[in-house]
Amino acid sequence: MMNFDNKSSLGENDTFVRDLSRFGNDGTANGMSLNWTSKGRYGNALLFDPFVDHSIIISSSNGFNESLGTLSLWAAASRWKSGSNPVVLFAGRTSANTNVIRMYLQNDQLYFSYIRDSENTSTIQQNVSHLSFVDGEFHYITATWAGNENINLYVDGKLLQNGPVSFTLFGIPSTFYIGRDADGYLFNGTIDEVRVWNRNLSGDEIRE
Repeated sequence: MMNFDNKSSLGENDTFVRDLSRFGNDGTANGMSLNWTSKGRYGNALLFDPFVDHSIIISSSNGFNESLGTLSLWAAASRWKSGSNPVVLFAGRTSANTNVIRMYLQNDQLYFSYIRDSENTSTIQQNVSHLSFVDGEFHYITATWAGNENINLYVDGKLLQNGPVSFTLFGIPSTFYIGRDADGYLFNGTIDEVRVWNRNLSGDEIRE
């Protein structure tokens, strides 16, 4: 749970952001110093640039549940140069360098992937996508997963897409990234109020 308020009383600064949950999964600057802005959805937030790496790396995953979970964040995306490469809001990768969850934009569409890579030989990927999303305004994006059941994608409290899942993740992520993934694909815009739950939130809880 990261509010991105840049509170010195929490030790937050240009290289560190505090996880306010009991799990203590704090984040650090992955490249250049963090780019704080006062124009967040609630108070301060972080700005991300497609050409300068202001991303966050989280090197622990205490409390993460690969079978049941929820990821939510507020994001205001800006346009980027044309092309088919994704830009990543949030990603989790195992110690075997396998992406297992990934929220990203590609061709002005929003995607959430829940991935199992069986012994690093093949990848099964479940994508849910929707929305002409890139309008510069803040949107509340939530993805839920229940292994062997389904994944759901909500924007601004509305369920837009869901998809069946016949597997659970290959493993628990050892590292999370905000504003990119391990391979780059830098986000362009503002992110605020990142949350990861170790349970599957209901639609009513998401709309609260």
